[in-house]
Amino acid sequence: MGRTNEAPQPLLRARAVILGERLDHRGLGPGGTAMADPVPIAAPAPITAFAFRWGAVVIFGADATEEVTLIAALAPRITNPSDNPAEKVALIALGAERDGVDAEGVIQLCDAAPEHLAVAANALAKSAALAQREARITGALERLESAVADLRAAGRLRACCVQMENLNVCRCSRNNEVERVA
Repeated sequence: MGRTNEAPQPLLRARAVILGERLDHRGLGPGGTAMADPVPIAAPAPITAFAFRWGAVVIFGADATEEVTLIAALAPRITNPSDNPAEKVALIALGAERDGVDAEGVIQLCDAAPEHLAVAANALAKSAALAQREARITGALERLESAVADLRAAGRLRACCVQMENLNVCRCSRNNEVERVA
């Protein structure tokens, strides 16, 4: 992406974090009103931040301490906080001729207007949410590996037999044959 004739501005760091299942953003918007996603959050200059009701927050231009402070202030508004929050970090270059992403993955924006940052926040938050869901699916598939191995080896699931034995419905023999309990 081409830049204007102005000197290049330093890169702006953006961080999206999935804090939990939901984020009550009532009262966070300008004038304390509820707004559609993303809702701008009041933050000291030069920080810009946006909250999403589905549990994400995106913070632009903050250092680690400022991010922790802002996230801590949102903690009472989080439903089912995440034990291991997913996050995505991106760099943003301001002063581009047009908005887009360059070959190195740096987000190019014409300026730091709230509406431009809101679009970038939306994309970054959704990327973090996707990463979180991918991690959950990977974990579920890893837990299924032993069951799949049993199924391949014996043609049936040993865990299922154990569960039925615990219910006194049937008993599994050593060669994984199921016998009904009288």
